[in-house]
Amino acid sequence: MEEVVKLEADWLCENDTICKVSDVETLRIPVISDFEWYFTCIGNGEEYLVTVQDASRAIDSLDVNEWESPNGIEVGLHNIQFEAIAGNIIEVCLRQTTLEGYSCRECQMIVVPQSPVVDFEIGAPGFCLNTEVQMIPILTPLEDIASVTWDFGDNSLSHIESPIKKYTDTGEYIITLSVITDYGCHVENVDTFEVVNTTLSGEIISSQEYCSDSVLLTFNLESGGPIATWEWSTGETDTTIVVSMTDSYRVTVTDTNGCTYRSDGEEVNIRLPFCEGIRGDLSQCTSINLSVCTGGGYDYNWFIIGPEGYSDTLLSSYSYIRPNLAAGIYYVTVVATDSIFDCSERSVEVEIFGSPDPPEVDLSIINCMPSQVLLSADTIVTWTTTPVHLLNITATEIALTHFGGRTIRATFTDQNGCTSLKLTPIPMTINFSSIGTGCGEACLDSVLAGLVHLLGIPGIFDEWEWRLEGVAISGASGSNSKVDTLFIDTSYLNKYIT
Repeated sequence: MEEVVKLEADWLCENDTICKVSDVETLRIPVISDFEWYFTCIGNGEEYLVTVQDASRAIDSLDVNEWESPNGIEVGLHNIQFEAIAGNIIEVCLRQTTLEGYSCRECQMIVVPQSPVVDFEIGAPGFCLNTEVQMIPILTPLEDIASVTWDFGDNSLSHIESPIKKYTDTGEYIITLSVITDYGCHVENVDTFEVVNTTLSGEIISSQEYCSDSVLLTFNLESGGPIATWEWSTGETDTTIVVSMTDSYRVTVTDTNGCTYRSDGEEVNIRLPFCEGIRGDLSQCTSINLSVCTGGGYDYNWFIIGPEGYSDTLLSSYSYIRPNLAAGIYYVTVVATDSIFDCSERSVEVEIFGSPDPPEVDLSIINCMPSQVLLSADTIVTWTTTPVHLLNITATEIALTHFGGRTIRATFTDQNGCTSLKLTPIPMTINFSSIGTGCGEACLDSVLAGLVHLLGIPGIFDEWEWRLEGVAISGASGSNSKVDTLFIDTSYLNKYIT
């Protein structure tokens, strides 16, 4: 046999460059000792028959070989055999010599395979009727396994390594797992299982301490059992779980026979105090109007401190409403309680701006007869009356006609949106329904009677008097609100009231 040997080296050449220099030699090897082996299982694999074959190579003819093994020294054999215990390590040596006298000795450590172990378990506490169960083999060493056979005792077989089995009839079944290894070992494991029907039932019980932000869930077993495993919809497998989110929760329980029961969904509503904080406007003109959520079963106690020694307490209420407050900062603290313990509290500050001073309004009468008036305010206001559609104007002053007997509202709004109001009544219109004769033909001297009728409700006059052709009539005047009837012998009558 010839082997090519090549040697390469890097040399520093001119111009500081790297040059590769190599040399190749051919070596002539007269003989190489080599051998290979394989195993055959004896019985269930506690021992193996080891067969070792000569695989030597040589240029010239070989003389007889020489083996060293548990059998001792053996010569002139192409292969040797010996028995070895599973898992042992055996040293075997082979010497080859050519007819020209060249000799080569090769030794190797042979590792005997492990004895195969076969076992299995099921992926459930037991077999329940019409329930799929995963068959789980336990095979050692796994890499030596050539084939598996499951016999489920109901005339069904499977050659899948980890099959799923479902029984449709109750009773006892003998399950056998048979394994053949790469070395011909045949090993099996047998177990007996009872298939039963389920009687499991129950419900989820939830409980929450009011001062807690979580709920404890427990499955209450009503029939069947005992329970072997719990699997909650959260993925947890404890007997009880604690949840902190509002949701629907389920649990699947499995008894010792592998029968399962899936509970109905349990709707959990986490009852947190102050679920929406303290609600309401924190800047108001004259009132406080705050509230908290009504769910959860908590009581809420309100404690308020404000300006000018203001102090107030309101117990067990979902809202706090107070009108007509003085301007300033009010400190509001709300404590949620479960009737025994104070669970949580929140605090806010409310600023009360206060109402602005009402506007100053002057009333000037332009004409009493049609009730013409001029209203003037010291700032810009909104003038309104009832109904609003009759008057809704924003200005400093406004002139009105035919509004006698109505009340005009002047509303001032400041920079905080707070308002104040000034009410101004408008005097009634002063008018006569008739002035004329009252005698007719009965008055032979043609005496005329002046009859006065006022429209509406008369106001309170400063004074009144009858005048004849612009000249006051003596004794025909007064300062009360009722105008007396005048009888006079003339055909002209004018009446003026001041």
